[in-house]
Amino acid sequence: MRRLGPVPLIRGDLDVATLVGEFDVDRVLLTPSVGSLGERADLVYELSRLAIHLDVVPGWGEVMGSRLELHEMEGMPLLTFPSVDLPRSSLLLKRMLDFAVAGCAIVVLSPVMAVCALAIKRDTNGPALFRQRRVGKAGRRFEMLKFRSMSEDAEARKEQIADRTLHRGATDNGIFKVAEDPRVTRVGRIMRRFSLDELPSS
Repeated sequence: MRRLGPVPLIRGDLDVATLVGEFDVDRVLLTPSVGSLGERADLVYELSRLAIHLDVVPGWGEVMGSRLELHEMEGMPLLTFPSVDLPRSSLLLKRMLDFAVAGCAIVVLSPVMAVCALAIKRDTNGPALFRQRRVGKAGRRFEMLKFRSMSEDAEARKEQIADRTLHRGATDNGIFKVAEDPRVTRVGRIMRRFSLDELPSS
């Protein structure tokens, strides 16, 4: 048996059974990296025959079981953890807390937001804010406000750079993202670096 200093290097199930007898082990813990019980049936049987206390650490998939939901994004399968359904009283309390925190945040961040809006207006033509469509809970679509970080004609120029997108071209259902997007303005690049463009929606 090879060793790394005083630590024995276990090469397989046979070494585990040997170490149990050699070091008078009375408890063994199997983790997900060892494999499932079905793949280690011989080891489990051997440890049970020796009256060894056997513990198995379940993997996160085994813990969640059927609660996991299978989804797909851009052709990639995803396992999604479903959200916890809260009672109406908790939802109402959360809603009130959201309004209170949002109100305080607007007061505190209003000087920063005013500077951002002024910088956008001085840098390019067009409005300081724009509406962006998002998908919320249960597929509900809604619109959110963001500071404009692109040129006013960004949507019209979308097809010109469609071949540079990182997500299979410009589609209505896909994610349109371009590295070093030329439509981003000077002020917009700074705001994106510090996530200031997200302030109106937060």
